[in-house]
Amino acid sequence: MGNENIYLANDFIDPFLEFMLIEFVFIHDKKNKMKTLLFILISFLALTSFISGLLILSHPDGSSLTLRLDMLKDTPFHNFLVPGLVLTILVGGTNSIAVVYNIKRLPNRYNWAIAGGVMIICFILTQTILIKATSWLQFLYLGI
Repeated sequence: MGNENIYLANDFIDPFLEFMLIEFVFIHDKKNKMKTLLFILISFLALTSFISGLLILSHPDGSSLTLRLDMLKDTPFHNFLVPGLVLTILVGGTNSIAVVYNIKRLPNRYNWAIAGGVMIICFILTQTILIKATSWLQFLYLGI
């Protein structure tokens, strides 16, 4: 029973490793370098959005990321549950789909990457407007 999970994981990991080997080791032209950069950026967004979102969801009071509840005093939220869900599902999910589409080289891979970028921009702009504060991390993610 446990071996089935290994085979399922290998079905995803093997193409992923093959993609990484081809894209990172044998890049000779500018077009492939841009595709690789896109893959790295959306992977980074997907991973960090999921991790941050899950940490927020595990402690909606914000304690897992040392967030203060008083940041939400002028917002419609009483805790970080809804922002954590949005970060995990919308931002992390969209960018994860973009990663999978890029690994499999599916036709809509660039559309999903654009959608992931739009999601993070909307999340950051909404966050900045609601909490009326900025952080260097917001500028970093907007730059990505």
